[in-house]
Amino acid sequence: AISIPNDAIRLNPGDDVQAIVNAHPSGTAFVFSAGVYRLQLIIPKDGNRFYGEAGAIISGARLLSNFQQQGNVWFVSGQTQQGPTRGECESSAPRCWHPEDFFIDGVPLRHVNSVNQVVSGTYFFDYNADRIYFADNPNGHVVETSVTPYAFGGNASNVLISNLTIEKYASPAQSAAINAVNTNNWVIQNNIVTLNHGGGI
Repeated sequence: AISIPNDAIRLNPGDDVQAIVNAHPSGTAFVFSAGVYRLQLIIPKDGNRFYGEAGAIISGARLLSNFQQQGNVWFVSGQTQQGPTRGECESSAPRCWHPEDFFIDGVPLRHVNSVNQVVSGTYFFDYNADRIYFADNPNGHVVETSVTPYAFGGNASNVLISNLTIEKYASPAQSAAINAVNTNNWVIQNNIVTLNHGGGI
């Protein structure tokens, strides 16, 4: 089992984690209480340590609501997120270079090229209209779209990330949800890193 330092600063869902990190010196330890922390983008300081209690989830996805129906499809408006596009896609995943993903009950749907191609299990993100179109009835389901490019980044050294679930980040190709670039001595242990678009770590 992982021992969490007694002096770790406790975080709770709804907190602005970056603001709390900024308010404490290098080397501070933090512990995430159980729950979902949405749309957090954390730049650690040197020596920061981040621990999760059981059930602590850091999610790059926004919960969606206020669905409207249009013919055989549903849509949600106001989706202004649009990350950088990189890479080439196979024909089976024609819009894979867009980092935004779409989930119903935690299952990712496939991004198709137009609203006319939307069937069950697929979606179309109309970036010009800021709408996401999909065919599956959203009522009574958890519907999410990934928004934030990464959970942890920056160039601090000697960072520990332990016992967290880090999921559904809109990381572009060649980037990752834990995006430690030009850093050294990061320890990533006992985490579940899943359903992120580009890379996990």
